Amino acid sequence: MQDSSNPIFPARQDMKEHIKHFLEKYAPRLRHAVTSYNNRNLFAKRYGAFQAEVRKKLFPTNDPVVLSGPFAGMRYINEIVWGPITPKWLGTYESELHPVMDKILAEAKYETVVDVGAAEGYYAVGLARHFSKSTVFTFDFDLRGRMQQRRLAVINKVNNLVVGFRCDAMELQKRLNAGSGLLICDIEGFEAQLLDPSAVPSLSHTDIVVEVHPAEGRSISEVRDLLIQRFRKTHDIEVIESRRREVTDGRHLVPLEIPDAQVLELVDEGRPGLQYWLWMRHLRPGPSR
Repeated sequence: MQDSSNPIFPARQDMKEHIKHFLEKYAPRLRHAVTSYNNRNLFAKRYGAFQAEVRKKLFPTNDPVVLSGPFAGMRYINEIVWGPITPKWLGTYESELHPVMDKILAEAKYETVVDVGAAEGYYAVGLARHFSKSTVFTFDFDLRGRMQQRRLAVINKVNNLVVGFRCDAMELQKRLNAGSGLLICDIEGFEAQLLDPSAVPSLSHTDIVVEVHPAEGRSISEVRDLLIQRFRKTHDIEVIESRRREVTDGRHLVPLEIPDAQVLELVDEGRPGLQYWLWMRHLRPGPSR
């Protein structure tokens, strides 16, 4: 354990911060590639052994496939991802959003789908499979995530996925300005900055699913209220709260030999506490909605 009272320790911390800022400015891809490498090592230690164990029980003779939910039947990778992969194998991942996704898949037609913070591509490839005539643009800083998106697209025979690195207001406006669009957004607090119709006018006629996080000195509820205020005149807005996972969420999806305690771990998404999502559907013209 390092001693923070040692004068060398803060000097080292300052040096690390200087290096991070330098790389972010002059070599952002390298900076995020290093972060990706470090994070994947942490996730491998946390989830790797469990993932390998349950994979043999869930898919003893086949490659993983999503077992339930809106993307049931989608073939999946067996790799270390950002967080636990098992809820995605089961299809219970973000089950609070399943009714929203079911409506999107059943009712909507989009020319463009944009997924910012796409990780390994669960939503991006799932939506690309369904909206096969649309273009799905993804953005993620994580190098491994972008590589996994491409692999996930290949094994699902998806050819309408365009994988990108950074999405700022100009890039988002460019991608959403083509026509009817859907935005999926999970960017760890940057949504408070990016989702601003004054900077990205196309957001006013885009359907949006956004995971809300604390950011820039604002609590999670303050960011939620900020986004509602920005979009309340142009969108129908539904606030969705996370709920605690139960054994019953996954018991029916797995072999009986798997004990309840392990089922609970299978469906656990590793969330630290209360989570919000906003489903913001832009107001269509006409007498009724």
